[in-house]
Order: sequence, then C-alpha cells, then structure tokens
Amino acid sequence: MILAGELAKIAPSVLVNFGEKDTKEQLKEFDRMTGTEGKAEAWIAQWNKKIAEAKPKVVEQVGTKTVSILQPTQKELYVYGNSFGRSGDIMYDEFGLKAPASTQKDAIDSKVGWVQIGFYFNDPISMDGQLDFVIKSLTE
Repeated sequence: MILAGELAKIAPSVLVNFGEKDTKEQLKEFDRMTGTEGKAEAWIAQWNKKIAEAKPKVVEQVGTKTVSILQPTQKELYVYGNSFGRSGDIMYDEFGLKAPASTQKDAIDSKVGWVQIGFYFNDPISMDGQLDFVIKSLTE
C-alpha cells in the first residue's frame, strides 16, 4: 500500500478518506484545495436543478416500491446503501427512493454502506440481465 507521504515525494498529494464526506462536500473540499472556490457551488446548483427536474419522473415510475442496488461477483452477491458509490446517494438521498428494510438497517442505518448477501444462497442464482455472467461463473 502506498502511503500519502510516499506519493508526496512524486507530486502534491492529498489523502481522502472514502465515505467521510458526501459527494457534494468532497467536491467543495477539492474546490478549496485547488483554489477554484465557487466552481463546486455552481456545479452543485446545476446538479440540484437536474435532480429537481428528474425526481418527479423517477418517483412516478417507482412509486412506493423499494429499490435495491445489487452487485454480483463470481462468489458473492452484494447489496449497497447510500454511501458506497453505485449511485446509492442519488437513488436513496436525492430521489428519496426507499430501500428494503434489511438494506436500510444493515447498509444505510449502520453506515457500513454495503452488505454481502450471497452467503444466503447455496444454489446458483440467475439475475435478470446477468444470465451470461452466471453461466460464465459456473463454467470457470
């Protein structure tokens, strides 16, 4: 693992602890670090405008259903919350969509961000749109 001090020998470096700040706060911090104050606020304002335009359409389509963010790997299946990438912050925080109760508890409220759920399955599973992946993983 390369440490920030070692990187600083090569170029100016900043260590960013993933998950300490949300995306917008991170962007503002980068704005301050690079001396471009104001650009982040402008970008965020434009982003908020786009979210405000898209949110009613998304909410209308999803309704009161819960939404899951899943990522299969060759051996496990993961579910993600609002703080570990994969657009969870947009879906759950920006659009206000609801996660299933177990995801809310284990990945969001816990602040962990993700949960491995693949260990619940003993037999091969098929996910819509993932059949090629499942077949490949079973034949390797």
